Amino acid sequence: MPSGTSPVVYSAQRMSLPRSAVFLALGAIVWPSCGGGESATSAGTSAVTKPTPAAAASIPPAPLNSSAEASKAGSADTSQKGTFDPGAEYDKGAALAAARRFAEANQVFEEAARRAPTDGALAAAVAIFGDLAAKRISEDVVQRLFRVTEHANAQRWAEAYADVDEAISLAPGYPRAHGARGTLLLEQGKSADALKAFEQVVKLDPEFAEGYYNRGAARAALNQYDAAIADYTRAIELQPDTWYAYANRGTAFLNRAMAGDNPQDAKDALADFTKAHELNPDAIEPLYQRGVLYALAEEWAAAAADFTIVIERDASFALASYNRGLAYQNLGDADRAVADYTKAIEIDPADAKPLINRGMLHARQKSYERAIADYDKAASLAPSLLNPYFNKGQALEQMGRRKEAAAEYRIVVEKAGKNDHALAGLARQRLAEIEKP
Repeated sequence: MPSGTSPVVYSAQRMSLPRSAVFLALGAIVWPSCGGGESATSAGTSAVTKPTPAAAASIPPAPLNSSAEASKAGSADTSQKGTFDPGAEYDKGAALAAARRFAEANQVFEEAARRAPTDGALAAAVAIFGDLAAKRISEDVVQRLFRVTEHANAQRWAEAYADVDEAISLAPGYPRAHGARGTLLLEQGKSADALKAFEQVVKLDPEFAEGYYNRGAARAALNQYDAAIADYTRAIELQPDTWYAYANRGTAFLNRAMAGDNPQDAKDALADFTKAHELNPDAIEPLYQRGVLYALAEEWAAAAADFTIVIERDASFALASYNRGLAYQNLGDADRAVADYTKAIEIDPADAKPLINRGMLHARQKSYERAIADYDKAASLAPSLLNPYFNKGQALEQMGRRKEAAAEYRIVVEKAGKNDHALAGLARQRLAEIEKP
């Protein structure tokens, strides 16, 4: 009865600050199903049971200087794949604007936005130059807003805040300046302060879709899913073709579904991820999240299909490889599952989850030493998890090394403490059986 781990959901937080990358956060949030980040099963598979939510939407966004995130967001000109990088073009335009070469910067942004019409950061940059042309803001404001990008990319946070605060001082009624400050705060995990900044954005311009979108991101980061969904919905009403608003609202629905018992939330999440995919077929985030949703519903073939598309577009996405491995494992395709877990380990050697599940498959194939090696590595990476110790005990029992197995079960019981953990109960049962006179 080995124990595996569940699908991984990332929390989407899209930022509006002019910067190099259009991104959603690709961090990992694991919702535990047995109270400790693990799933216990009696059939030896990584069954997905109804999870309880962890701290959803708390993962910070991808680095500001990661131009790779732009391609992950699926905004590139599909007619020239591999030759056009929206993130790199954004960087180029931002550097020109920071150097006060405004005409050149505007030309770069307009051309890039034409080729990547779904890229929100490029659209925001074009809008800023539109405000400059209309004399709603000054060149000094524009320079500071784009200089924030360079400071943030280099993690010069004090300088970034100094520039954004100066922009606000020069244009106190300009919503995008307050939004830029909120973005910096959200980038650093200061969600409550970011929410205040985005509240000001909405107050200044109640018809500004981006303000509602980013306020929704801040609320989602604070686990305020009802309010986040309302904000994303308002953003969609104001700008119906914004794919990432659908993607993030879907994530909020998914998080709320994990926290409650309303099946409609899962249906709404599926509809939003599908709509986001329709609006931007090149974006991987909606497909990844939809795959997770299918996995949670144990629709493993559909999950594997979505994860396959994600992997084809971004072979470095470790969570997609891990989750497809989980799908293959539950479909009974052990060879493909092992291959995907191995790939996930190669991409992210610090993640214990694929090691645990690969170990399970090794054990099922009676390759116990290889299984134990995976469990030992997983335990060293995540000593608080109980799975590696329990599963190692199972493997040792199968090898006839019952005393060593008992030692592993005792570790499980000791680490669980007074928590009513499913694996601790199973470990006690095994100990009682082993120690029976």
